[in-house]
Amino acid sequence: MTRRISKDDPNLLDVLTEVLFRGEPVIMPCDTMYGIVGIVPASEKKIRALKDRLETNPFLQLINFSLLPRVVRGKVPARLMRYWPGALTLILDAVEGGTVGVRIPDDELLQRCIERVGMPLYSTSVNKSGQPNINAIEEIVALFGSRVELIVDAGIMGQGQASTIINARSEPYVLLRQGAVCVDGIKNQTT
Repeated sequence: MTRRISKDDPNLLDVLTEVLFRGEPVIMPCDTMYGIVGIVPASEKKIRALKDRLETNPFLQLINFSLLPRVVRGKVPARLMRYWPGALTLILDAVEGGTVGVRIPDDELLQRCIERVGMPLYSTSVNKSGQPNINAIEEIVALFGSRVELIVDAGIMGQGQASTIINARSEPYVLLRQGAVCVDGIKNQTT
């Protein structure tokens, strides 16, 4: 049975981290909209099943500054790092090879959660892959309530604009998706 808990509940962090440590994904508010969140890599298969998402489409990872060297190989460009914490996702070279999309969230609950679990968290929008994002809590509960153990209720969250995504592996950096953060001087991949 799904537990629905207010973002203001004094026991929230304990409840949230207990569910995450069991490898279960949760639905919770992120910087700009609700997200499906889970510990890397334990929750990946469950999140993919929730979203009907192919294995070829990776999830971004929410981290803090202390986790950065464990996840990202090399330095993050200073001109982009100044937008963190915030709704900017950077595609960078991963320590384990390949690439990784990372974001350092501005949301206090997410920051505290990352600090408590000490590991990166997957994050993805609350929807089925290819469908519009869902940002109304009652709709989220109706569609996903029986499929996750925990939903953190923060009411309706603003416009629900996704994070901006920039490929920052090498210059010139490429804007892959314009979202909540505007970064000057970055060209769109289609221009």
